[in-house]
Amino acid sequence: MLEDSEDLLDQGVTMTEMNSDNSTASSQGKAKVASANRSLGGAESRPFLSSLIRRPLLSAEQEINLARRIQAGDLHAKDILVESNERLALDVAKHYQTASMPLEDLFQEGMIGLITAAGRFDPARGCRFSTFAVCWIRQAISRAVESKSKPIRIPSHVTDCLRKLEKVRETMTRENGIEPTNEQLSDFLRIPLQKLEMLIQANMETLSLDNMVGEDGSATLVSLLSDENAIDPQQSVLSEERQDLINAMLSKLTPREREVIRYRFAMEGESSQILQDIGAKLNLSRERVRQIELQAIRKLQFAARRQEFNHYVNE
Repeated sequence: MLEDSEDLLDQGVTMTEMNSDNSTASSQGKAKVASANRSLGGAESRPFLSSLIRRPLLSAEQEINLARRIQAGDLHAKDILVESNERLALDVAKHYQTASMPLEDLFQEGMIGLITAAGRFDPARGCRFSTFAVCWIRQAISRAVESKSKPIRIPSHVTDCLRKLEKVRETMTRENGIEPTNEQLSDFLRIPLQKLEMLIQANMETLSLDNMVGEDGSATLVSLLSDENAIDPQQSVLSEERQDLINAMLSKLTPREREVIRYRFAMEGESSQILQDIGAKLNLSRERVRQIELQAIRKLQFAARRQEFNHYVNE
């Protein structure tokens, strides 16, 4: 990317300077971002690279002079300082380029950080503007990457905690030779284990359920996930078959025997009932209910042996 910009510089590509003498500080920042949007253009021609030669690089004395003018409220001086350091924003943006966020977007975010640095630069600090601005550019780009590269935005304070967590993990791994456990990280960072696990979970990559999987890529991820609440068709058919069999066997009993068996073995959807409660419902003694139950069970066993359904009775 840097070689492409150098080629354009050699060809002497020029652009018209953006005139913002009469704009306010707020509108100046918006105009600069809008200008970046217009100049970024398509990925093929990369016309935004031509903006890198709007102005030549500044000397230390020129930066000091411009900074003092900016402190006095000269917005045109701020334009000059920003446009002369656009190369710096591009150079920093290259290090953050990923497949999820193109270079053009990174460059735009870097320009926002560069504009912020131009408004905050104090020559009394004794450093060059590029040294001061690179921190603001990195901050703007990194926050943009963290908030826009994932479908679910993670708050900045959570991102800071994750960054600190990764640094501690790398340090402990390098010193001990093995990756630390969550408990060790929790003790070292002095945070609850539950909070640490939530931070790790927040950093997990998200996957689309429409992703194609398999060797031939013919299936989607969602097609491989089972519904825990769904009824298994095979089990549903077997349950219906078993219920039909039970009803057929119960039909061989007398009405009173069927009632005793249904109450005793919870066939009415309720819990199994004791002999005394069944007797109270049927106006029978406890002993008589027991006799009816034994008589009904013998009939069912005999019917099962005749029809070779003994395995159902045993279950």
